[in-house]
Amino acid sequence: MPDADLAHFACHARADLADPTGSDFDLGPEQPLTVADLLDGPDLDHLQLVIASACQAGVPAAGAPDELLGIGYGLVHAGAHAAITTLREVNDMPAALLISRLYKALREGLEPAAALQHAQQWLAAIDNEQMSALCTRRQHGEETWLPAALAESLAPEVASADSDQPFRHPIDWAAFTYLGR
Repeated sequence: MPDADLAHFACHARADLADPTGSDFDLGPEQPLTVADLLDGPDLDHLQLVIASACQAGVPAAGAPDELLGIGYGLVHAGAHAAITTLREVNDMPAALLISRLYKALREGLEPAAALQHAQQWLAAIDNEQMSALCTRRQHGEETWLPAALAESLAPEVASADSDQPFRHPIDWAAFTYLGR
Protein backbone atom coordinates (compact mmCIF):
# COMPACT_ATOMS: atom_id res chain seq x y z
CA MET A 1 0.00 0.00 0.00
CA PRO A 2 2.94 2.42 -0.12
CA ASP A 3 1.58 4.49 -3.03
CA ALA A 4 -2.15 4.19 -2.36
CA ASP A 5 -4.26 6.98 -0.92
CA LEU A 6 -7.20 4.65 -0.24
CA ALA A 7 -7.25 1.12 1.18
CA HIS A 8 -10.30 -1.13 1.42
CA PHE A 9 -10.51 -4.22 3.61
CA ALA A 10 -13.49 -6.44 2.78
CA CYS A 11 -12.80 -9.35 5.09
CA HIS A 12 -13.54 -10.63 8.54
CA ALA A 13 -12.37 -8.70 11.56
CA ARG A 14 -12.35 -9.59 15.21
CA ALA A 15 -12.51 -7.23 18.15
CA ASP A 16 -10.44 -8.35 21.12
CA LEU A 17 -12.15 -6.57 23.98
CA ALA A 18 -9.65 -7.81 26.58
CA ASP A 19 -6.60 -6.66 24.58
CA PRO A 20 -7.63 -4.12 21.91
CA THR A 21 -4.18 -4.25 20.27
CA GLY A 22 -4.99 -7.88 19.47
CA SER A 23 -8.07 -6.89 17.45
CA ASP A 24 -7.41 -7.92 13.87
CA PHE A 25 -8.35 -8.22 10.23
CA ASP A 26 -8.42 -11.82 9.07
CA LEU A 27 -6.49 -11.60 5.80
CA GLY A 28 -6.42 -15.35 5.29
CA PRO A 29 -5.36 -18.54 6.99
CA GLU A 30 -2.84 -17.70 9.69
CA GLN A 31 -2.59 -14.10 8.39
CA PRO A 32 -4.08 -11.70 10.93
CA LEU A 33 -3.29 -7.99 10.73
CA THR A 34 -3.57 -6.75 14.32
CA VAL A 35 -3.88 -3.27 15.76
CA ALA A 36 -0.43 -3.87 17.25
CA ASP A 37 0.87 -4.57 13.71
CA LEU A 38 -0.69 -1.31 12.51
CA LEU A 39 0.83 0.68 15.36
CA ASP A 40 4.28 -0.93 14.96
CA GLY A 41 4.26 -0.97 11.17
CA PRO A 42 5.00 1.63 8.53
CA ASP A 43 3.43 5.07 8.77
CA LEU A 44 0.09 5.25 6.95
CA ASP A 45 0.15 9.05 6.45
CA HIS A 46 -0.28 8.62 2.69
CA LEU A 47 -3.70 6.99 3.20
CA GLN A 48 -6.47 9.57 2.98
CA LEU A 49 -9.11 6.93 3.75
CA VAL A 50 -9.29 3.32 4.86
CA ILE A 51 -12.59 1.53 4.39
CA ALA A 52 -12.99 -1.55 6.52
CA SER A 53 -16.27 -3.21 5.66
CA ALA A 54 -15.30 -5.99 8.01
CA CYS A 55 -17.36 -7.24 10.92
CA GLN A 56 -16.40 -5.62 14.22
CA ALA A 57 -13.68 -3.42 12.68
CA GLY A 58 -15.09 -0.40 14.50
CA VAL A 59 -15.85 -2.01 17.84
CA PRO A 60 -14.13 -0.09 20.65
CA ALA A 61 -12.57 -1.72 23.65
CA ALA A 62 -14.84 -2.53 26.57
CA GLY A 63 -15.14 0.45 28.85
CA ALA A 64 -13.25 2.74 26.48
CA PRO A 65 -14.86 6.10 25.78
CA ASP A 66 -15.96 6.47 22.16
CA GLU A 67 -13.67 4.76 19.67
CA LEU A 68 -10.40 5.21 21.53
CA LEU A 69 -9.25 1.65 21.01
CA GLY A 70 -9.91 -0.82 18.23
CA ILE A 71 -9.09 -1.32 14.58
CA GLY A 72 -10.46 2.05 13.41
CA TYR A 73 -8.45 3.89 16.01
CA GLY A 74 -5.40 1.80 15.16
CA LEU A 75 -5.67 2.80 11.50
CA VAL A 76 -5.96 6.51 12.31
CA HIS A 77 -3.28 6.38 15.00
CA ALA A 78 -0.96 4.66 12.49
CA GLY A 79 -1.38 7.68 10.21
CA ALA A 80 -4.46 7.17 8.02
CA HIS A 81 -6.39 10.42 7.79
CA ALA A 82 -9.76 8.69 8.19
CA ALA A 83 -11.36 5.28 8.54
CA ILE A 84 -14.83 3.99 7.80
CA THR A 85 -15.47 0.85 9.82
CA THR A 86 -18.35 -1.31 10.99
CA LEU A 87 -19.48 -1.80 14.56
CA ARG A 88 -20.94 -5.24 14.01
CA GLU A 89 -21.56 -7.92 11.43
CA VAL A 90 -23.25 -6.54 8.33
CA ASN A 91 -25.39 -8.24 5.70
CA ASP A 92 -23.60 -8.61 2.37
CA MET A 93 -26.24 -7.14 0.02
CA PRO A 94 -26.90 -3.84 1.81
CA ALA A 95 -23.20 -3.50 2.69
CA ALA A 96 -22.21 -3.91 -0.96
CA LEU A 97 -24.83 -1.36 -2.03
CA LEU A 98 -23.77 1.12 0.63
CA ILE A 99 -20.07 0.81 -0.22
CA SER A 100 -20.78 1.12 -3.96
CA ARG A 101 -22.80 4.27 -3.33
CA LEU A 102 -20.08 5.55 -0.98
CA TYR A 103 -17.48 5.22 -3.74
CA LYS A 104 -19.81 7.03 -6.16
CA ALA A 105 -20.15 9.91 -3.69
CA LEU A 106 -16.37 10.02 -3.16
CA ARG A 107 -15.80 10.17 -6.94
CA GLU A 108 -18.30 13.05 -7.07
CA GLY A 109 -16.10 14.98 -4.64
CA LEU A 110 -17.80 14.53 -1.29
CA GLU A 111 -15.56 14.29 1.75
CA PRO A 112 -15.55 10.81 3.34
CA ALA A 113 -17.86 11.63 6.29
CA ALA A 114 -20.39 13.34 4.00
CA ALA A 115 -20.08 10.53 1.44
CA LEU A 116 -20.86 7.94 4.12
CA GLN A 117 -23.85 9.91 5.35
CA HIS A 118 -25.09 10.32 1.77
CA ALA A 119 -24.74 6.57 1.10
CA GLN A 120 -26.54 5.68 4.33
CA GLN A 121 -29.42 8.05 3.59
CA TRP A 122 -29.67 6.80 0.02
CA LEU A 123 -29.80 3.16 1.11
CA ALA A 124 -32.44 3.87 3.77
CA ALA A 125 -34.63 5.77 1.32
CA ILE A 126 -34.44 3.77 -1.91
CA ASP A 127 -37.58 1.82 -2.71
CA ASN A 128 -38.14 -1.30 -4.80
CA GLU A 129 -39.27 0.61 -7.87
CA GLN A 130 -36.16 2.80 -7.79
CA MET A 131 -33.96 -0.24 -7.14
CA SER A 132 -35.50 -2.14 -10.05
CA ALA A 133 -35.02 0.85 -12.36
CA LEU A 134 -31.41 1.17 -11.18
CA CYS A 135 -30.74 -2.50 -11.99
CA THR A 136 -32.34 -2.13 -15.42
CA ARG A 137 -30.25 0.96 -16.21
CA ARG A 138 -27.11 -0.92 -15.10
CA GLN A 139 -27.96 -3.81 -17.42
CA HIS A 140 -28.13 -1.27 -20.27
CA GLY A 141 -24.65 0.06 -19.53
CA GLU A 142 -25.70 3.04 -17.42
CA GLU A 143 -25.14 3.55 -13.68
CA THR A 144 -21.68 2.04 -13.99
CA TRP A 145 -20.95 2.87 -10.34
CA LEU A 146 -23.06 -0.18 -9.46
CA PRO A 147 -21.12 -3.41 -10.06
CA ALA A 148 -22.87 -5.51 -12.71
CA ALA A 149 -22.75 -8.66 -10.58
CA LEU A 150 -24.39 -6.79 -7.71
CA ALA A 151 -27.16 -5.50 -9.99
CA GLU A 152 -27.78 -9.05 -11.23
CA SER A 153 -28.03 -10.50 -7.73
CA LEU A 154 -30.13 -7.57 -6.55
CA ALA A 155 -32.95 -8.01 -9.08
CA PRO A 156 -34.40 -11.21 -7.50
CA GLU A 157 -34.04 -9.69 -4.02
CA VAL A 158 -36.09 -6.67 -5.08
CA ALA A 159 -38.77 -8.88 -6.60
CA SER A 160 -39.16 -10.92 -3.40
CA ALA A 161 -38.77 -8.09 -0.88
CA ASP A 162 -41.27 -7.93 1.98
CA SER A 163 -41.06 -4.15 2.18
CA ASP A 164 -41.27 -1.34 -0.34
CA GLN A 165 -38.03 0.02 1.16
CA PRO A 166 -36.06 -3.16 1.81
CA PHE A 167 -33.06 -1.42 3.39
CA ARG A 168 -34.74 1.29 5.44
CA HIS A 169 -34.03 -0.41 8.76
CA PRO A 170 -30.86 0.83 10.51
CA ILE A 171 -29.57 -2.75 10.72
CA ASP A 172 -28.75 -2.41 7.02
CA TRP A 173 -26.77 0.86 7.16
CA ALA A 174 -26.13 2.15 10.68
CA ALA A 175 -23.19 -0.14 11.52
CA PHE A 176 -20.89 1.93 9.31
CA THR A 177 -19.09 4.71 11.16
CA TYR A 178 -16.53 7.38 10.34
CA LEU A 179 -13.46 8.18 12.38
CA GLY A 180 -11.08 10.87 11.17
CA ARG A 181 -8.78 13.66 12.01
